Amino acid sequence: MCDVTSEPYGLWDADNHFYEVRDCFSRHIESKYKDVAIQARMHPDGNEYWHCGDKVLTFCNVKFDKTEAPGSFKEILNNPELGGFDDARDESSMLPAFHDQQARLELMDSQNVEGTILFPSMANGIEQDLLDNPEVLYANLRSYNRWVEEDWGFGSNGRIFGTGCLSLADADLAVEELDRLLKAGVKVVYLRPAPGGGAQPCSIADPKFDPFWARLEEAKVPVGFHVSAGFFDASTVWGEKPRPGTRDTSALQFAMFHVEIPIMTTLAAMVLHNLFGRFPGLRVISVEHGCGWVPYLLKTLNKAAWWGRFGDWPGGTLPDRPSEMFKRNVYVVPFHEDNTPELVKRIGANRVLMGSDYPHAEGLAQPAEFAEGLTDLDPGCVHRIMRDNLRELLMN
Repeated sequence: MCDVTSEPYGLWDADNHFYEVRDCFSRHIESKYKDVAIQARMHPDGNEYWHCGDKVLTFCNVKFDKTEAPGSFKEILNNPELGGFDDARDESSMLPAFHDQQARLELMDSQNVEGTILFPSMANGIEQDLLDNPEVLYANLRSYNRWVEEDWGFGSNGRIFGTGCLSLADADLAVEELDRLLKAGVKVVYLRPAPGGGAQPCSIADPKFDPFWARLEEAKVPVGFHVSAGFFDASTVWGEKPRPGTRDTSALQFAMFHVEIPIMTTLAAMVLHNLFGRFPGLRVISVEHGCGWVPYLLKTLNKAAWWGRFGDWPGGTLPDRPSEMFKRNVYVVPFHEDNTPELVKRIGANRVLMGSDYPHAEGLAQPAEFAEGLTDLDPGCVHRIMRDNLRELLMN
């Protein structure tokens, strides 16, 4: 067994989070959009909810002063005395390191984490509620990204890599903000695994987005597709609610509309619509979707390309087997409980990243615990997964 806490190398974690502060959207909002800056408001039920103007953002939790303890998800679900996630939150679990960069660096030192990607805890859930107004969506994203840069940084210290949050709801606005982020030194950006085009959905591999992808390829900046508000609107034809909260998704929504299906569909479109053929240097990361779906998707991509060979190829015919294109362009962060050695057999150790989801309840109490699922791999593979792969990806 490899005990990474005693290894002479620091860990590189592809899935860490901060918790947002009250003014994360309003601090840098342009004056003309002040009235639609996303902010928390108190409701008659005594709880705060995120608002954009008069619209309630249903997927996003408000967590300023209290949260669940890292790694406590299973205990919460299995302990009826806790009464659910709201009752499991307490002030002692909201460490200063979840809001403050210097405190986070000190915590990382104690965890033997040398570098990490910091994803949002709530901002990755705003897009679904604002697709009908990309202008307002991007006004808030621009302000939010400036807050991330100011409070957390984009990796200039070589340790904390805050993500630039983007959306393909509007191609021109996406390119404009990406250009600004690249000038600011961003090293990784976030996208929701979903169609582009906003209120008029289309494939994110549509050629109208090529200028966006070309910039990322040239800059060698990877895209992190983190689990987010999934395809919940599509679940309504099965009798489900269209906009559940983070902790209110039904069993059917979780199984078919939230985690695996959105990332599978997104990556399948990128492969079969030949985005990776047009931009072979593009790198994307699947984060917090697990890896159980990977063998099925690799097989299905190859089969579908053969069956559909006489159909339309919107991005042109593929230059290689779809499964090989996937393995060249896609990195996968498995769940800690997944069969990571099997994933290594499928896509190679150099495309697997460790991710702890720290400090979320459904993640690990300590990032180093991820190595417990790697005991059947040789030390070289473990080193790549726990350190080298992400470090090389972010440090170019």
